[in-house]
Amino acid sequence: MITSKDNDLVKRIKSLSQGKFRNKYKEYIVEGIKMTLEALNYAEISNIVICEKMVSDEDKAVIRDSATKKEQENSIIYVSEAVFNYLSDTVSPQGVLCIVKIPSQKIDFSKYKTIFVLDNIQDPRKSWHNNSYS
Repeated sequence: MITSKDNDLVKRIKSLSQGKFRNKYKEYIVEGIKMTLEALNYAEISNIVICEKMVSDEDKAVIRDSATKKEQENSIIYVSEAVFNYLSDTVSPQGVLCIVKIPSQKIDFSKYKTIFVLDNIQDPRKSWHNNSYS
């Protein structure tokens, strides 16, 4: 388990929050359990970062199983809660993020009629519970 923010891998992952480093390393961060599982299905993953304190045993098992199926089980690293919070850009982190490699091929967007661009997406259940709407 990585417990230091001074760890070289932690520093590299943190640097991906800046565009110039995403371009340099050709990688980006995806946060959340569902998004990590989707990335495992459709993208090339460098690392999966898990904070054991923040993730249920069931969710850890699902992630490990999915990573094993994609021969990515060795890419899982465990970090302390302090390190995970340092790496996370979300308000209510789920304790899982992954580093996705940017595909080298260009996407031809001209063949699509509609393109959705999503930014700063949050789990609506978290907002609902935090605002105490009952």
